[in-house]
Amino acid sequence: MRTIPLALLVLLSITACKKEVAGDKPATGSAKGSSDVAKPVDKPADPKPDVDPVTEIPDAPEECAGKDCARLALPLMKTEPAKGLPLLKKGCTTGDGISCGMLALAFKEGTGIAKNAKATLALNERSCELDYAKGCYNLGLQLFNGEGVPADEARGITALEKACNGKAWRACGSLGDHYLNTGKKDKALAILKLGCDNADPLSCETLAKAK
Repeated sequence: MRTIPLALLVLLSITACKKEVAGDKPATGSAKGSSDVAKPVDKPADPKPDVDPVTEIPDAPEECAGKDCARLALPLMKTEPAKGLPLLKKGCTTGDGISCGMLALAFKEGTGIAKNAKATLALNERSCELDYAKGCYNLGLQLFNGEGVPADEARGITALEKACNGKAWRACGSLGDHYLNTGKKDKALAILKLGCDNADPLSCETLAKAK
């Protein structure tokens, strides 16, 4: 029998150890190109709680309250909305329906702030609660048409009625048109006449078609 030199045996042993440490183990029963290493799984991010976007508007640097805030904000919303928004926030939080309504419009149109239908709805509701007729009109349209929020016809009609009674005459036209289309002609005619007598074009146009 031929004897393998001791030096050769040592060399073979060292080589085998290096391969094992390096992980050069033969694949067993796996398809070509597959890997036994588990792929990382992206953990879903924790859901963030809803944040009221109005609270993210900076506080107004100027002292104002109620309608005075809206008066100061009006020209700024056309040129520097970043300065007008804090004033509207202050006016709304101090009980001015006009400020709330203007702030709702800013969220609807994205004037100086990201569009947000939920914030628009909440501010329209607050505006209407504070008896700003135009705020009730905007609330009624948003709910009736489902503008960025689930449609709610019953609440929309209630808001439009309050707006019409509060002399937001465009609301009379919208409401009269709805009643006419749902077979309530007598009710529609009375509301449309009220709107038309106060120069609302939609009321006059719909009234002329209804007769």
